[in-house]
Amino acid sequence: MIKLSKRLEEIVKLIPKGNTVADIGTDHALIACYIAKENISPKVIAADLNEGPLKFAQEQVKAYLVEDKVTARLGDGLSVLSPGEVDTVIIAGMGGSTMRTILEEKPEVVKSLKHMILQPHVGAEALRRWASENGWKIVEEQLVEEEGFYYEIMSLEQGKMEIDDDILYFLGPKLVETKHPLLIPSLDSLLESEKGILSQLANSTNIKAKERADNIKNKWQNVKRVLGWPAELKM
Repeated sequence: MIKLSKRLEEIVKLIPKGNTVADIGTDHALIACYIAKENISPKVIAADLNEGPLKFAQEQVKAYLVEDKVTARLGDGLSVLSPGEVDTVIIAGMGGSTMRTILEEKPEVVKSLKHMILQPHVGAEALRRWASENGWKIVEEQLVEEEGFYYEIMSLEQGKMEIDDDILYFLGPKLVETKHPLLIPSLDSLLESEKGILSQLANSTNIKAKERADNIKNKWQNVKRVLGWPAELKM
């Protein structure tokens, strides 16, 4: 039995059964091996940029006896794929800006996909904006807390995404719509962190520092406007 973390479990839950899958930045290939072993996907490509993780991934594939379903490939981003080769792409555990670059570098592959699962460590807002600008819609979002950190996970399909309030790119439209139970705790954690940043910026006379502070304050005022939280916002 392959043991997955809570974060990886939530990613796996979003994979449509029967879809062919590419796990980009596969690292230890746990997702690839799991979905092959559990017959969630008939064909999986586990790809990584670095030879070390890929070698370990190949060993995992062999150990879990899924060599007939899982292929390990060395390469950068979506360059390992041909258009139409898989239905679903998973990109997890990177920054949002890195993920956006990966998607922008291979538009012909992205256009051929039916489904994507994106799990950025930071920068989810940039990915939501990319999706809206490039014909992808978020159909589900999840939040996971693991070892004191919160992770946002997005499931996307091709289609037009209507977002009528700019702050939803930051909050996550589906997280707000479903009133996800971890949304407020995750925001509370981030707010405390950004209060510390504001405290540091307050001592600066630099114009850019003042602009950054104003942007942070405006963001949280908009969060309060949409969510009614926090009841008192002192910044």
